[in-house]
Amino acid sequence: MSSTEKALVPEEIIIENIRYSVKARNLMPWGRSIPEDLFMNYVLPHRISQEPVVNWRPYFFARLSHEVINEKSMMDAALNVLNWFYNRVNYEPSDPRDLDPLSLIRRGRGRCEEINIAVIAGLRSVAIPARHVWVPAWSHTDGNHSWIEVYLDDGKWHYIDPSSCSGQFDSAWFSPYIPSAPVIFTHSLQDNSCRVYRAGPYDRICELTDGYSSTVQISVVPEIGNKTGHDEVIVTINVVNGGRLRPLFSSVTSTGKPVRFSLSPGTYVISAAIAPLPPIYKCVKADSDTRVVIDLNTNDNPSSQSFSCTISPTRNRKSRINSRTPTTCPKRDNQKKLKRVISRWIGEPEDTDVVEKLASVGPSVFKLLSAVENLQKDEKELTKKLISVTPPKELVSANPHRLIEYLRHVKNIADPKIPGHIFELFLLNPRILVEPVDWKLPKIFSLLPHHKGETLFQRAIEIGNILEGIRIQKCALLPPAVTPWQILTSGLACSERDKKIAAVALFRSAGHPAVFIDYAEAVAVYHEGTWYAFNPDDKKNPLRPLRFGELAVKFSGNEKYCSSSPPLRYLRDFCLSKWTGRRFLPVRGAGPVWNKDTCSYNFTLFPGIYDLSVVRRNPPDRNLLLRRIVLKKDEAIQIELP
Repeated sequence: MSSTEKALVPEEIIIENIRYSVKARNLMPWGRSIPEDLFMNYVLPHRISQEPVVNWRPYFFARLSHEVINEKSMMDAALNVLNWFYNRVNYEPSDPRDLDPLSLIRRGRGRCEEINIAVIAGLRSVAIPARHVWVPAWSHTDGNHSWIEVYLDDGKWHYIDPSSCSGQFDSAWFSPYIPSAPVIFTHSLQDNSCRVYRAGPYDRICELTDGYSSTVQISVVPEIGNKTGHDEVIVTINVVNGGRLRPLFSSVTSTGKPVRFSLSPGTYVISAAIAPLPPIYKCVKADSDTRVVIDLNTNDNPSSQSFSCTISPTRNRKSRINSRTPTTCPKRDNQKKLKRVISRWIGEPEDTDVVEKLASVGPSVFKLLSAVENLQKDEKELTKKLISVTPPKELVSANPHRLIEYLRHVKNIADPKIPGHIFELFLLNPRILVEPVDWKLPKIFSLLPHHKGETLFQRAIEIGNILEGIRIQKCALLPPAVTPWQILTSGLACSERDKKIAAVALFRSAGHPAVFIDYAEAVAVYHEGTWYAFNPDDKKNPLRPLRFGELAVKFSGNEKYCSSSPPLRYLRDFCLSKWTGRRFLPVRGAGPVWNKDTCSYNFTLFPGIYDLSVVRRNPPDRNLLLRRIVLKKDEAIQIELP
């Protein structure tokens, strides 16, 4: 465990986790047969992925141990555990923040990774080794997926997909598509038997691709004429997915020195960059071992870059996957009944958005409704606004009294002149990015010094001083999800991003609307009609007015759609990504706004270097067109693409 995680995780959770792990190993018939390294890596850990840490082991042990203790094999026991979850949890797509296993059970629904985390916790609670497996991005279609592997009596790992209620090992709905998975990963603490992709001091990410299908070796050599070994070059393997390039592997090398990657056969876009310059791209179809040379001399003028690539499907003929038809989840939809009860409870059946949001929280929502029932009318109206901007999963385990304290704090601290949409999105909204919500904004406010008549400028200096006391330390490669309150009270963070999220929480606690803009890695604060960039290192002037650029993107040939709906969908057919100096980050939450009068998609953006990617589908092929854009302050650019 990293020192950051030790500071954030209560000691009693760690002790009880160890005690119950040993208890299960001693009690279960198969416990003593589990090899020590598997027990340490895939049974003992208190955390599976990046979910918040909770004390889940006693809960699952109490409910599952008697279900499996009389089973003669780990396979039968594992299927019993899976069936227990199938009767309690439904698959439902949601945002990328992972619920902890106990909150998922309360909610009764979750995305694939959340369900996997809970099932792995259940299996480990009865001493069955299990691990989380994922494809970061498919190469044949958009999206990604994750499932689990379970160590069984034959001494081998076997995969199964809990989110589709698969009733047999080594068979799932995605089995025919596994050969199209460019790479497959798992996570462990210190498993010495796995093929390591990336190793940190506390954990490692391992490759499992060649256990599912055949692989090829891609060797990439960045070159600048005859110059070798003098520049740090970032080499990345990408696939086309979700209207953009999605990175799979990234490695640092030097000019003239090859770096090697193992992937399934397919078409990849390989990039090489000498930071802070943006990358050069190359389209590579790798049906066998391939050597790729990238000439970095062509990176002299970033704004002149354009690139295209045709992605053709590659059939992996050496798949080791059984493609039997899997079982499907039983239909268990209690949403209609829950919606009817909630409508009667709040007495406003026409308010469908609020009813939908509350129903998706699950049965635990009634504890929240009971607490807000006796609020004043204006507080009830504010509660509705709070619910409308809060992701449902953040209401699952919400402490109702703490939520009401949060609500009243925001109500009392906010300037009534703040425009409604800015107030709701950047002050009332309890989540800043994808961190868990603990409703401790009033406590965060107590960390700030209080002076009568304090200006925003003075407040910004105080917040900068608080951030100076937060140390960034090395964490696990998959660190736990933490809240701003945990960061501020422990004085420890895993990244600069964590510190910036804590800064936003401090501003909001004092009544100043603020936002963390992920793609620009920046904090912005709103005051009297103007957005300011916050720089805590600038002690004389930590707040400067933001100056944006405007980008209009028009696709020719789509004029007939101008008066109706947009012809292309953002983050499916096209995407805009900003270069940070080491990687591209997709622009989210900043548009685009569809303008039917000009037939264009309009962005308001930070100045910088951007790549605009467009994916045209021409089955069975997909065509990627990429255009580089340099946007300056106060500049307006219009681009037309075919």
